[in-house]
Amino acid sequence: KDRKQIGTGTADAHGDFTITIDKQKPGAIVTLTPTNGKGDGAKTGDSVNITVSGNITKPKIDTPAEGGASVTPDLTDTRVNKVVVTYTPEGSETTATITVVAEGDKHEWKIDGDAPEGVTVNPQTGVVTIPANKIKRGSTITAQSEDSSDKTGKSKSEVVTAKVGEKEQPAPEPEPEPTPTPAGEPTILTPQDGVEQGSATVTPPADADTLEITYTPEGDTTTPVTITVKKDKNGNWTIDGNTPTGVTVDPKTGKVTIPATQIKDGSTITAQAKKNGQPSNTANGKVGNNPTKKPEPTPAPTPAPTPEHESGSHDSDEHTGNSENNRNKSNNTQLQAPKSPARHSSGQVAQSKLTNTGSAIAAAGAVAALAAAIGAALAVIIRRKKRD
Repeated sequence: KDRKQIGTGTADAHGDFTITIDKQKPGAIVTLTPTNGKGDGAKTGDSVNITVSGNITKPKIDTPAEGGASVTPDLTDTRVNKVVVTYTPEGSETTATITVVAEGDKHEWKIDGDAPEGVTVNPQTGVVTIPANKIKRGSTITAQSEDSSDKTGKSKSEVVTAKVGEKEQPAPEPEPEPTPTPAGEPTILTPQDGVEQGSATVTPPADADTLEITYTPEGDTTTPVTITVKKDKNGNWTIDGNTPTGVTVDPKTGKVTIPATQIKDGSTITAQAKKNGQPSNTANGKVGNNPTKKPEPTPAPTPAPTPEHESGSHDSDEHTGNSENNRNKSNNTQLQAPKSPARHSSGQVAQSKLTNTGSAIAAAGAVAALAAAIGAALAVIIRRKKRD
């Protein structure tokens, strides 16, 4: 095809000639051109193509050690336009046959019929490739080239045989698993004033399925405790394990509430959410102090009824008896006055006025007693004068 001259000869008077050339491969085309002299104008007749006779050139089989196989037809033999390959597929005990043919003016190669999975053919070179995972290791592969234009079926190469490599291919690198997205960070609230002062609430993010909370209980202990809250397949949150005293969880949102009486003042509370086992960043907060309690007011004593004061005035003929009675009443009044605190309508005790009132009653009693004594003495004197 490169138009290289490989020999010449001269015809005799009868037109016979002999040309000796180097040995050519079977199937090669040799062109014979008659001339008269040299140069472009020396041609005296049409060129004739002569195909070198001989057996069809056999194909080449490659079987790498790591497995797989390839079959390459010898395209220097222009007669080759068909290759038949027989092999054993991976996982099978039965052989399979592939036929590839070259068609058209461009001599393009293709698989005749259905192409087995993974098997390919190069349309320009006719090379058949069987990957390692599609051909049985250690099995036998055969190939044979043909000239399909020979209807006698005799234009075939010898059969080429090869053994498929048995070396195990290295296991393919596993596809890296996508990095899972961690859950969002939980929200911690620790009110420092107001009605919720000293308590703590922890709310997990919406995409979390687990919430772990660590806090220090109220009391003398300094040892923190951890509670775990989990979301079930129905989306409800519950505490996993024993529920600490006073701690509650909202089953719909997972919000955990720890009252002020159950968490230590000024301590630290931490929380971490998880999503499919992937932890979030740790959130933390400082617990406020419990609100200071104001002392309850001391209840006021129940007041006793105010005593009525008796008069110290009596008839003159009963001075002696009345004097004794007045002295007794005066003493009783002095003893009873402090026991009967007076109250205003508002309920408050008027302590200072009660004391003054008692003193006034005592003084009045003393005056009455003195007057009675004087009256009694005068009565005695008058009786004596009458007797005299």
